[in-house]
Amino acid sequence: MEPKVLLLYAPLQFFGHEIPRPDGSLGLLYLAGALEDAGIPVDVVDTVLGPAGSPIEESFHNRIVQPSGLLQVGMSFEKIAQMAVGGGYNVVGIESNFTPQTKMVVETARAIKAADPSILVAVGGVNARSLVKYFLQLGCVDVIALTEAEKTFPRLVRQWSQSRNFSGIDGIAFMRDGQIVNMPPRPDSFFTNLDELPMPRWGKLPQDKYARVASPHGDVTTMVGKGIFYAPIMTSRGCPF
Repeated sequence: MEPKVLLLYAPLQFFGHEIPRPDGSLGLLYLAGALEDAGIPVDVVDTVLGPAGSPIEESFHNRIVQPSGLLQVGMSFEKIAQMAVGGGYNVVGIESNFTPQTKMVVETARAIKAADPSILVAVGGVNARSLVKYFLQLGCVDVIALTEAEKTFPRLVRQWSQSRNFSGIDGIAFMRDGQIVNMPPRPDSFFTNLDELPMPRWGKLPQDKYARVASPHGDVTTMVGKGIFYAPIMTSRGCPF
């Protein structure tokens, strides 16, 4: 089976007094670059805004008050699952960097697995690898990335698509016979020379939608009065805070 990958930024939740804004960070765009460079088809969707061409009223302006009182902002979990299944994706990767958004990642994974249990659901990011046991015991997450994934994820996707196993793949954690298996990253599991990183695929995200909601990742028209699009870059890796 040939792999087809969907990378997702999950819906977000905010306090009522906060100003909702999409994520759209560089992590998944670098990963998309690595997958494309390996010849693997991939799409990226920030579910807070929805895919290109979809009504923003069904995503950014779709705000649901949860029992916790927090506002859920973005596509419904049902529509996300429909997108994953209808698009013919057999691998879905979800970013989980921020602990307050854990519930949104979990509900996204649950909806996709409920719609099609055969889809491989992978989660990565600082929060995911801090909560390996929690995520894997849910039953809706198949594998966790334990480090930067530009090298390991394309290998994992290829191998899983061909043999349905993770044998020999480093830098991941998964369940086997009810036990968590940790495959520690090796020194060559990630790029140490940042010039070797793939170019992030900015074009995978709908910049026009970021512009409409005045997100920092999109159009700066509202800031300087000119229709100038810009995209973030990073000159190092790791958070100084």
